[in-house]
Amino acid sequence: MKSAPKTKRARGISRLKATDEEALAIAALRALLSAPPERAVPLIERTLSHQKSDLVKGRALLVLGQIGTPAAQVLLLKNAQQLKGPLQLEAIRAIGISGDPASLKALLPLHQAGTEAQQNAVILALGIADNSALLSQLATMTSVAKQREAILMRLASMGAVAELNALAKQGIAGINMARAYAIAGDLDGVLKIARGDADPAVRIEAIRSLGMIRKEPARQALQEIYQSTKLAKEKSAALSGLHIARDEKRVLSLYRSAQTAEEKRELLRVLGWIGGDAALEAIDAALEGKQP
Repeated sequence: MKSAPKTKRARGISRLKATDEEALAIAALRALLSAPPERAVPLIERTLSHQKSDLVKGRALLVLGQIGTPAAQVLLLKNAQQLKGPLQLEAIRAIGISGDPASLKALLPLHQAGTEAQQNAVILALGIADNSALLSQLATMTSVAKQREAILMRLASMGAVAELNALAKQGIAGINMARAYAIAGDLDGVLKIARGDADPAVRIEAIRSLGMIRKEPARQALQEIYQSTKLAKEKSAALSGLHIARDEKRVLSLYRSAQTAEEKRELLRVLGWIGGDAALEAIDAALEGKQP
């Protein structure tokens, strides 16, 4: 049997088009979700051991992940550890769908010894399960920057501020941590970096990221940073944050108090990007040579 083209494998087993025979087998597997688990699991095990297509076996693994009994978890973990290629990745994902803490924890050694595809699949499974504890543990175990970024972003989307704080205390910092705090909506976390980080690039990213936090104190902090800093890059980052927050009133206020023509031009440009009545009034006044 010829292997599937690389382009199809990259898209994932579940996206392959099923034949009529495969579609019938998949429908039968779905029906097993309503069957007693003690009868469904042996049938799925038989499907996985027979000469079925990867598409059918992949769906069998996903059904197994939704059954949730100890026997289903044992079989699922066995396949995640022993299978190779796309089917193994599907088994790992199915463990994420199951959400079983013990099975998820058993994936950590697989991440440490696995290929990049296996490692990414483990991160995805922990994310699907919303297991912030294991994700934060994995963040300290991996040295791959992209994987750590993916973990931080997932923790951020979960609002796992306590885990982010713990990682920060362990020395995991940088631009991605600033963004993670912002996505999580943790104003204190972002401000701590914006006001104290020794790395200028990280501090600038934290200032800009304040605009992602939809809270009045965050926008107030941006205005204060813009008005108080003497560093052009920090001032630009604060203005960028106000643009992200679409805070036309504060940008207009800064425009009115701007001291130089260059600064007025920059603020007017941002007002134009934001749009709104205040922006149009400022633009109209500028065209007339007046102060809005």
